[in-house]
Amino acid sequence: MEPNCLPTFTLHTVRKVVFGWGEIAALPREVGALGRRVLLVTGWRSLQASGRLGAIRTSLAEAGLQSECFEGVEPEPSTGTVERAREQALAFGAEALVGIGGGSSLDVARAAAGLLRDDLPVADRLAVAGEPAREVGLILCPTTSGTGSEATMTTVLTDHARGIKSSLRHPTWLADVALVDPELTVTAPPAVTAATGLDALVQALESYVSRGANPATDALAEEAARLLFESLETAWRDGECRWAREKASLGSLLAGMALSNARLGLVHGLAHPVGVRTKAAHGLVCAVLLEAVLTFNRSACEEKLARLSRRLGLSSHDAPDAMAADALVARTLALRRTLGVTQGLSDLGLDLDDLGAVARESLSSGSTKANPRPVSASDALAVLRAAFEG
Repeated sequence: MEPNCLPTFTLHTVRKVVFGWGEIAALPREVGALGRRVLLVTGWRSLQASGRLGAIRTSLAEAGLQSECFEGVEPEPSTGTVERAREQALAFGAEALVGIGGGSSLDVARAAAGLLRDDLPVADRLAVAGEPAREVGLILCPTTSGTGSEATMTTVLTDHARGIKSSLRHPTWLADVALVDPELTVTAPPAVTAATGLDALVQALESYVSRGANPATDALAEEAARLLFESLETAWRDGECRWAREKASLGSLLAGMALSNARLGLVHGLAHPVGVRTKAAHGLVCAVLLEAVLTFNRSACEEKLARLSRRLGLSSHDAPDAMAADALVARTLALRRTLGVTQGLSDLGLDLDDLGAVARESLSSGSTKANPRPVSASDALAVLRAAFEG
């Protein structure tokens, strides 16, 4: 390829994005375009307690739509939860599923829609390559700014019987509509805002340096990082700040678009087996791992980290690559400390004796395979040891 030629690439994204303060009011219109019977998939408490779930169901009924609720989604969802959700969807005759909540609710809605008529149990599908195409409507409405799940084709599930956490993905599992209303994130408590926001930032950084990155995902990741750096601390300190919630929501959405195409890296490859063992919030695990992974990856991506640092105004345009990359890393770690995130994996409850197993399990992850620097078991173990005490 000639020096000035651009690489070829493919970009998959959701069919439609509806973004804006108060846009949850558009849900009946978007559901009506997909079907008349809808299953709402959400978590245990927050939407019900806030009264939003009741208001949403009322708005659907007023539009002549029938709805049922599946409210059993837990953090770090299991294959069993997806099994129950799809059973309810089938029994109800759902023509569309709407995920409303954090990343776990969106993941369960996507998997239940994608596997609705699959012959295999969900747990068995997690162990078998080749997911089926989605055949029913899917709308995803995030209530946190962090996972970017509304814009991805991937669902991460835990099989407790086998003790594994893995992902399912298919291009048709991208939502028909990503309905992103920043107002829905206002009630997220500071700890959730911090954990999910840092997860989004890590996703932006990892997708930016991933082996699968391309000019389109770079643009998405750059803007996502800019928005998140600008907004996270304010959203954490003042949850009702409209501009901060809007920027964080948009940053999360763009990071999700980037990672769905570029994939991620070793942070997420390690985070899944760590999460299975500690039950710690995924975003916290990612934040704790980031420094050690960036240190390991520096030789493979320092120039690109430096470019991002300059474009975000974190270093001067004439700064050497090493200095510019240092500025980006320092800004990320400073934000982590400001948000009160724990310093090491040991603080999250990971046992020192588990490091070897976590390192080995991370190697099969698609995220690890997309890491900018090749990773061996000994490499992964060294990164875990570096992140253990912080």
